[in-house]
Amino acid sequence: MTQREVKKEEIILKAMEIFAKRGIDGTSIKDLAEYLGTTKSYFYFYFSSKDEIIFSIQKYIMDSAISHLKNLKGRNIPAAKKVEGWINWHFDALKENKTEVDFMYQAMFSKYVLKTKEKFKQEFRNMHGLYASLIADIVKEGQERGEFKNTSNSTLLASLMVGSLFSGIKLAYLGFMDVERIKKDVKKSILMMLGYEKV
Repeated sequence: MTQREVKKEEIILKAMEIFAKRGIDGTSIKDLAEYLGTTKSYFYFYFSSKDEIIFSIQKYIMDSAISHLKNLKGRNIPAAKKVEGWINWHFDALKENKTEVDFMYQAMFSKYVLKTKEKFKQEFRNMHGLYASLIADIVKEGQERGEFKNTSNSTLLASLMVGSLFSGIKLAYLGFMDVERIKKDVKKSILMMLGYEKV
């Protein structure tokens, strides 16, 4: 990474902290600059707007998830193990990367993020499309190997899997049930949906 990229990442991580603590809608560029211990002009040297920093944080988080999925997809292990690895990674983030999860939860309810999504619509589509397609590839691999007996469209199954996973994460985040119990139940329900017979 270049020195500029390193600085941008530092700002992304610190901005994520303040957004997670104070909320996205109620945090201004001035607040961000103060939290960084710098000036607004320093912030604007790296990011053109609040929109851009919010999108950059979301991209940073998605890039990490996509990188993990690519790694899983390339491993020489059963497709069911890849699905379990994908689920484990997300639930482990609840414990290990709480700031990221707090930020994403803030983003779900932010009016400001709705505007940001409009501005960066195509980039959002591309990120989420790649994420879903990697899951669909793992499902298809499991279907072709005979691990998954459900032969429905792999893209549709991937969408249902993502919905199930994030519903479980939301329950865990809000503290409705023990994280490990929810993780176990999500794994079981997703693998059953795929027609994996060793659940």
